[in-house]
Amino acid sequence: MGGHFTGAVVGKARRLAGGGSGAVLRLDATGRRLLSATQVAGDVTDLDVRRSNGDIALATDSGVRVLDPTATAVRWKTSGAVTRVAIDASGTVAALGGTTVRIYDAAGRSTGTVALGGRTVNDVAVDDRSGLVFVAGFTQSGGPCNQVQIPFVRAYTKAGTLRWTRYDYSAGALAGLCADARADRLAMGRDGRLYLAGETAGGNTVFSTDGRSAGSKAPNVGYDKYTQAFNTGSAHLTYVARLDPASGALQAGQLLVTRLTSGRGNTIKPRALAADAQGRIYVGGSAAAQIADRDNLTMNGRRLKDYAGGDAWLLVTAPDLRRRLLWTTWTDGGTGEVQAVAVNGPVAAVAARVDRPAFHTTSPVQAATGGGYLAVLPARR
Repeated sequence: MGGHFTGAVVGKARRLAGGGSGAVLRLDATGRRLLSATQVAGDVTDLDVRRSNGDIALATDSGVRVLDPTATAVRWKTSGAVTRVAIDASGTVAALGGTTVRIYDAAGRSTGTVALGGRTVNDVAVDDRSGLVFVAGFTQSGGPCNQVQIPFVRAYTKAGTLRWTRYDYSAGALAGLCADARADRLAMGRDGRLYLAGETAGGNTVFSTDGRSAGSKAPNVGYDKYTQAFNTGSAHLTYVARLDPASGALQAGQLLVTRLTSGRGNTIKPRALAADAQGRIYVGGSAAAQIADRDNLTMNGRRLKDYAGGDAWLLVTAPDLRRRLLWTTWTDGGTGEVQAVAVNGPVAAVAARVDRPAFHTTSPVQAATGGGYLAVLPARR
């Protein structure tokens, strides 16, 4: 994991050229043993691992850094602030800075640039199988809905040529679907599919469509009051979906809603996304009010304290989205936000921002949580 670290860990860290308060920590599969800590130039805002050889791609406010698997050497680097980064098995890197995505080969040579001025760009992903780079965000537009946010997911070749686009409607083609909507996170699942997490201000949303036209319905799955958008007003809801990376075809989707004790829908936002080799979806973020069965949640046999104003949550769904395998929070009387999740084989890891402790701990490596939190758990089955 990466970020901004101070204190004892960074004091013992290996310092790469230009290293500062940004650092990468490598832990064993239990999360209990620190394998290495490496300082790098600039705070780490995102990272991804090349699955074929373990190289580590970093987004920092000083540029892209690609490290070797032990984080002892920089393979190549760029300049200029970067907020999101993705690397595929071939070593292709997509890096987001502002509204521009820059694409590099495994040696750090530029192969293409995607400039999306006038839009808000939130995330990138890369797929070595299809050879495509994916970009997500939203645009602010007018039209019959007055001012409305319209999400987009776009696929480009590694040279930066547009291949396909989804949800990217003109304002006049919304057909009355006037809820603000955004595409927030993208992830290539270990099953080879592309995953999307977005948010929508209520249920009257373009996420009810298949992304090709406002008149075509999405194959969304809703089975209870937490997966159906009724009595929500304009509360921001989460939307998760699976797409075919080669064509952009929407294969399945689902809305997520939290509820007040009155039954009215409330806000839940996504900030982290992953999928395992079987297509189980892992999505997390911050939630207002109650996720399902919030008052009875336990962790390691102990009941969690009541909701305290902002839950750091994680949901794991079955591949067909028809049942929840896990929906929990780590806030134990505190508040925060899940910001990253990863899963491989039998282990999943979750990283969160702590806005106010306490968070649940089990035999913690550190006695108290500060601004950050890491949890390792068995992957769902």
